[in-house]
Amino acid sequence: MPVYLDSVGTILAAILMGPLVGAFVGLATHFSLGVFLGPVYFYFAVVNGVIGLIAGYIFKKQDFNLKTIISASIAIALVASLMGNSISYIVFSGITGESVDILTKNLLELGFNLFTAVYISGFLSNFLDKLISFALVFHIMGVIIAKFKMKEFKIFTK
Repeated sequence: MPVYLDSVGTILAAILMGPLVGAFVGLATHFSLGVFLGPVYFYFAVVNGVIGLIAGYIFKKQDFNLKTIISASIAIALVASLMGNSISYIVFSGITGESVDILTKNLLELGFNLFTAVYISGFLSNFLDKLISFALVFHIMGVIIAKFKMKEFKIFTK
């Protein structure tokens, strides 16, 4: 299952500094990836920006705990896959040249139509990617909180 982990910094920035900074970091991340790894990333910059907005708003109102992480992963995976899959389907005819295409091709071989295959593979890879990204951010936040003695930041609660 393909994972990119390209939203770890976006999520971390959103949690620490809010949704607007998270959105900016998400956009900047994908513009940078577009410059260094290929122009396909430019098309998906807005998706990472929206991930920053959503993560920032969720964790502005909710404690940073496992329940919220799973809920946020589902919400972000749904929105990111809807946006990203639409871009992939419209701009690239469902095949972007990324590792998610392997899953899309396997679903096509199982008899799914292109539209359904793109959306299923996109959601599954997004959900796994966001769970792993949040797990990394959870660990990073634990280190930051311990290092800087941030008692006011609620983590590991409820």
